[in-house]
Amino acid sequence: MPALLVPFLFASQALAQTNEPQSASPGGLDATGETEASPLEAPLESSPVEATPNYEGSASSEPSLSHEAAVPASLTKSEAAAAAEGRTFRNDRESEFENGHQFVLPTNWLEWHGNAQVDVAFLDYRFTDSTIPHENLYDLRGRFVVGPSLYHAFHDGWFVRARAEFVAWLREINDSYQVNVDDVFAQAGQVGLWDVKVGRFFSWRVYHRGPGFDLFTSEDLGACVDGNCAAQSPSDYAPRMYDVSNIYFRDTPGRVAFHYYPTASSGLEALVQYGSTSVSSGNTTTINNSLGARLAAMFRLPLFRASAALELRHVDPTADQVQAAEGGGTIACPACGNSSDLGFGGGVELTPRELGLELALNAGYSQRVAYLANESQTNEAVSGEILTLGGYAQFDWGKYLLGQSLMLGLGYNYTQNAQKNRDYGEQGQLAAYLLWPLDFFQGAAVKFVYTNMHYTFESDDGVAVFQSSSDSNAFRLRLSLNY
Repeated sequence: MPALLVPFLFASQALAQTNEPQSASPGGLDATGETEASPLEAPLESSPVEATPNYEGSASSEPSLSHEAAVPASLTKSEAAAAAEGRTFRNDRESEFENGHQFVLPTNWLEWHGNAQVDVAFLDYRFTDSTIPHENLYDLRGRFVVGPSLYHAFHDGWFVRARAEFVAWLREINDSYQVNVDDVFAQAGQVGLWDVKVGRFFSWRVYHRGPGFDLFTSEDLGACVDGNCAAQSPSDYAPRMYDVSNIYFRDTPGRVAFHYYPTASSGLEALVQYGSTSVSSGNTTTINNSLGARLAAMFRLPLFRASAALELRHVDPTADQVQAAEGGGTIACPACGNSSDLGFGGGVELTPRELGLELALNAGYSQRVAYLANESQTNEAVSGEILTLGGYAQFDWGKYLLGQSLMLGLGYNYTQNAQKNRDYGEQGQLAAYLLWPLDFFQGAAVKFVYTNMHYTFESDDGVAVFQSSSDSNAFRLRLSLNY
């Protein structure tokens, strides 16, 4: 694969040289006489604008500041110039947030932004149970995201902004909408000090899986357990890794988050999730109320970041539940259908990108207690605990050999799931990837990913022990563009 990319790499270098601005001064200096840093060799987290954390706990994919009218008093002219490097390549925001967290002020009061991804994949599913046939899946999917951001700056760093992102899915699924939304929120506060955010959005990621594990892909489901893999129903797959994600994704319930930055190198997110969600079982759909809270904290330095989160969630049916009474009839059952989740975890990252390196270690633990739908007893089949340990390492060897970035990475996550009914499973997920940022077209990248997912399962009913295992392999090519 690397050999096939070499001609394209040299071609991209030539194209990049022909597209250089004519006003650039010799020796890598810009028009002001200051050294012009490469976006990938001088990551945003090492820039002076690090003193103003990002509102969302991630490297922003928005355009950077280009006019002084919106600069708060806390930003110097050199810091504003550093913020102008906003349009650089980053991994797609859905799967991984870069180390940085600086807030990059919008250029205009109205801006359009988004990303596009196309994934071409081949998946192979194999099982130790000889009665289950092997399966192959040709998978082509993708997303096109675009939406406006409204922003207005006031005196002394005060601001308001709003965003709405619309998503068009490439893969057609019968009886499903092909267009929905990603982020939809309103936000207000003071730049680099505090803000309040209300709507639909990701919470802060504290477990960093790396660019080898992308959301919204077939292999993100994990290992297929016992066939029917092509339907891609989560019930046919191993329990998902716990990456401190009970209240991480854009769920159906809404949320309110308060962000506070006590120092230039630290940030806190206190989030409350509130709303209703539906749970389908067979031909029955139950509407449940969901109430949760999540507290996340981050501390960062130019080459280091540590993050952790604690989350609690309680779900109960909207309708009053009843159970059979001993003497006949029914009685109220406040616990029926309820479930509670407690989870915590985090990670540490080393990002000496001047050396072309990136390293991360993570851990997450979650515990669930759920009750039967029509009886105030624990549902032991879905109550239990999940432990996930993982990390990734990435090296930019293209920086040394080719004069432009070509990153080779390896990630691994180990998950064990123990249910109260003595069902026990272990899943190992390995991802190796080659990531080529297209420097001549900033915001674009080509990525090849190989993923292996191995799952072993053991069930003990007190009489006999049943064991099985499965292997899922995926080969995927991703073309992506952030804008």
